[in-house]
Amino acid sequence: MMSILFIDLISATLGLSKALVLIGILVAFCNVLIQIRLGQWQVRNNPFKFGIFLISLSSTNLIISLYLVVYSDMQIEGRVLGILFAAAFFSIIGFLSLIRNKLVSPKVCKIYLKDAIKFGVPLIPHTIGFFLILGVDRAFISHKLGLESAGIYMVAVQFSLAASIILNGINKAFSPWLFNILNRDLYTEKLKVVRITYLMYFLISCAVVLSFFISGPLVNFVVGPDYLDAAIFVPLLILGQGIKGFYLLVTNYMFYEKKTEIISFITITTGGINVILLTFAIDLFGIHGAAYSFIFSISIQWLTTWYFANKYVKMPWSSILYKSNS
Repeated sequence: MMSILFIDLISATLGLSKALVLIGILVAFCNVLIQIRLGQWQVRNNPFKFGIFLISLSSTNLIISLYLVVYSDMQIEGRVLGILFAAAFFSIIGFLSLIRNKLVSPKVCKIYLKDAIKFGVPLIPHTIGFFLILGVDRAFISHKLGLESAGIYMVAVQFSLAASIILNGINKAFSPWLFNILNRDLYTEKLKVVRITYLMYFLISCAVVLSFFISGPLVNFVVGPDYLDAAIFVPLLILGQGIKGFYLLVTNYMFYEKKTEIISFITITTGGINVILLTFAIDLFGIHGAAYSFIFSISIQWLTTWYFANKYVKMPWSSILYKSNS
């Protein structure tokens, strides 16, 4: 509601039409419903439904966006409509599912509401920071290099989102298991977590390396030779998404300790760094500059979060080669 009241200011500040701002507000509302549905499956240890729903949502988003951007030549507008349709459709499905499972109640629990506000409000800057890291680059490219360059970059972004879908799904399955182990606070189990985390880091790194070899043929097969220039940026963006996957695996410790204010501080600071880098990196390196800024910024976010995560939750990160006798 507040966003609608200030729609003129938001539109002028972001340089977007009121229609796009309204779409953004609607998508944000839909995503809240989607996250509630996913969260209920997560806490009830139902990974199958969680995975099917999330993959279906992301695949729908990807397919529609690629079709509108590439085949209908709608560029940025095509991406926006792809996001809107997927979010609206799956939020309706999610809400109906919540009703069917009797998880929606008109009653308000003051204790839960207070806890939700205490936990969630500090994450508002976190959301803004992630937009500055993951979304503002397209605006810079469009402004500095034109809509054609933005369209090419958008195609590359769509391909890199496949990595994001997989990594987000893995993390959603990983975090409840991690929280249970942290509750038990046993060294041997923590050592197992560290080894699994490093294994996932290795597998993600292998996938990133593989992307440098298959991106060209894959882009050519899916969208054709007209957008083959996008293949240059796909592995760079997948590298950034891989580092984001590293970040997700360590930020869980901060959520476990409810240090949401620190998470927000790190993310909004990193987002600011990304904006500063974008102002001159695109001038120096063209579209590559946006990818370089993303990689650098997300790396800072990952390493800083890892530092604070280890500060609040001690884990045997340097002891993976040794077995505990305790």
